[in-house]
Order: sequence, then C-alpha cells, then structure tokens
Amino acid sequence: MVPKGLWHQTDQLKMTLFQNSTLDSFVMDARQEESRGKRTEVLLPLVPVDSLVNELSLPWVDFIKMDIEGAERNALRGAARTIRRWKPRMSIATENLVDDSEVLPDTVLRISPDYQVFCGPCELKGLLSVAPQVLYFRPSS
Repeated sequence: MVPKGLWHQTDQLKMTLFQNSTLDSFVMDARQEESRGKRTEVLLPLVPVDSLVNELSLPWVDFIKMDIEGAERNALRGAARTIRRWKPRMSIATENLVDDSEVLPDTVLRISPDYQVFCGPCELKGLLSVAPQVLYFRPSS
C-alpha cells in the first residue's frame, strides 16, 4: 500500500474523513452523508500516477481503476505519460461530480485519442435521465 492520493501534480491537500470511509475526499467538501458525522481532516500527500509508476519501478501498467471521489479528472491528467506509453485498459468512476460523464472521456481522449469508451453500470437520474456510474476505456489498437 502506498499512503498517497493521486493527483495531477505533487502536492498536499486537506482530506475530509467520514465515519463511512468510502466518502473520504479532498475534492468534495460537502457530502450529503456528512450529517452522519464527519470524523476529521488530515493533510494527504498527493502524487501523479506517472511519478508513482517511476517511484515503484513498475515494468508496465496494463489496467487503471479509479474511484477516488471526484479526483479522477486530475489523476488522469497526472497519468498522461503512463496512458500514452502502455495504453492500459481503464475503469473510471463517473458518479462523483455532475459533469464526470462528459469531462472524463474528453480528458482521456485528449491524452490518447485512440481510446474507445464504453458505459458500465448506470443509474437513474430523475424520471427520464440515465447516467453512467462507471466508464470503461479500451485502446483501439
């Protein structure tokens, strides 16, 4: 385990910790579930995926999964070199920020335009709207 968060640059940000740890986030301050009791705030060291790959001397990367409570778009930017070099398949959560389902594919395709995007599980948003909870990315070549 590496006790660091993923981001687009090396940094430190205040992370809000909740009783339900799946809600912990340094991007999303106000959570509906906050009324159940915020635990505390900590200073979290952050690192780009590209730096972590180098730090761990990984010989290759073939899969990236992110469900990091709103930090996905920044973490993807910090993984640009890794994505271009190894073309890993990816599973990226899109249920955290309102525009994730548009911004995250755009981010990946700006990094490497030869990716295909597939919808994973979806959720009903209102009476006539469906939004993906997860998007899958696979290189075309």
